[in-house]
Amino acid sequence: MEQMVAKLRARFLPGPSGEEEAAAQRAREASRYALAPARRRVRIEGRVNEVTVRPRSESVPDLVVDLDPFDTSVQPASLVMLGRREVVGIHVGAALAVEGLLTTVKNRPTIFNPAYELLLENEESQ
Repeated sequence: MEQMVAKLRARFLPGPSGEEEAAAQRAREASRYALAPARRRVRIEGRVNEVTVRPRSESVPDLVVDLDPFDTSVQPASLVMLGRREVVGIHVGAALAVEGLLTTVKNRPTIFNPAYELLLENEESQ
């Protein structure tokens, strides 16, 4: 719904282009999580800094992704994908937008099993 409203505004109202407005909105949403209390749903955009597989038991691993947000005023976050050894498209250097329930593990913002989308280079918030 919000995307449709943004497209209509971009088409009929003067001002920043629809792409610029969408990028600004994503940047605002990405920076909100710095102020979000624990156990709140947040959206973060950033670049993958590290990907590791952490054994949880003999047969079930966890994929742990360290994400550096594009907004430098925001603390890096960990993404934990339970039961995964790899996720296609998620590698060091990939740009991601993730959404999920924010919690803190060992004083680090963490999201378990986040919804994610891969961002193209020209979609990144800077």
